[in-house]
Amino acid sequence: MRLVKQAQEFISKYLSSGAIALDLTCGNGKDTLFLAKKVGNNGLVYAIDIQQKALEETKKSLTHEGCMNQTTIISTCHSEFPRHIHPKSKGRISAVMLNLGYLPKAIRERITQPETTRAAISHAY
Repeated sequence: MRLVKQAQEFISKYLSSGAIALDLTCGNGKDTLFLAKKVGNNGLVYAIDIQQKALEETKKSLTHEGCMNQTTIISTCHSEFPRHIHPKSKGRISAVMLNLGYLPKAIRERITQPETTRAAISHAY
């Protein structure tokens, strides 16, 4: 079983309709879509990425699956997410996903960095 699938199965236990979740590196939107389906129309997913191509692909996937209403897409570094989420969401986040590395079919030199990833995980915790 792929690691992403294992992560999704693990996180599923903590997500229900109405939950709030973060995808701190939305990439092509697969994890964001998974989270959006799990939280349903009454939930909220913050999808964050620094690359415009990632945000566009995520939006396209969410729109196609009818999951844009419960998703907020944010263009920023994953370490900066606390500045961009609603104050009422803080302390209520049920799950956080990060898929580290580079965006497939994009600039391979633009990858997640240890410093910003550590900061993002620390903020999420």
